[in-house]
Amino acid sequence: MKLRKGSPGGGSGQRLESFCYTSVTHGLKGSFSAHLAGEPYWCEEAHEYHDRLGPTQPCVHWMTNGEVSCARCRKQPRAVCLAWVPLYRCEDGQPILVIVHETAADLMKGLHYPDHVVVGRVTAKSSVYVKATTEREKFTTSNELRKRPVCIDEQLLNLWKLPELNAWLQSQGAAIRAHKVNAAEVETESSGSVPLKTERLASYFDAEAEKLKEAEERARRNAEFIREKGANKSNGHHKKEGE
Repeated sequence: MKLRKGSPGGGSGQRLESFCYTSVTHGLKGSFSAHLAGEPYWCEEAHEYHDRLGPTQPCVHWMTNGEVSCARCRKQPRAVCLAWVPLYRCEDGQPILVIVHETAADLMKGLHYPDHVVVGRVTAKSSVYVKATTEREKFTTSNELRKRPVCIDEQLLNLWKLPELNAWLQSQGAAIRAHKVNAAEVETESSGSVPLKTERLASYFDAEAEKLKEAEERARRNAEFIREKGANKSNGHHKKEGE
């Protein structure tokens, strides 16, 4: 008897990939090639990694257009412009994220999914860079999820772990779209067009809020059923003499 065999990409379902931070060692030995997995997420004001304060995160005050105060601003007032860049590393195909600063933004101009790029860092204190390779190797995959640009918004929210930002997005999502915010481009002097993401992030939370409403409605119906069942049982109970 021969066992049934399959092939990669032939599964009935696709598991969402998790993009994880990857540090880049400086020097030629630390560079590697990859394919751009999607649009970089530019943040005009972000707080860099700090030993005591934690990982790199966007400034909540900037993300919410000044409506919510930022705890990091009080302890780390200096903010920088940077981007989270999603990549598929060529060496092992892993989905990764690297952080690129504004100083290296020009090297990414004109790059789009799924361009072949080289990732590196010149010195230990310089920014990670992502730039086109001379080989321009074509990207091929049998993974259906990788046949289109990835959106990393949801994963960034999970990585940042900023409850105050999440709460603001949930409450303001409808208002953002009502004001018809132009989410296509925000012009900056050094990095060209920087996507404004709050509208897209709010859409994600609107969907999550709808799921929560459905769960609450199910819980309400269950509670009513239990109360009715208890009432019926009580109505059918006759007290014994002496009760």
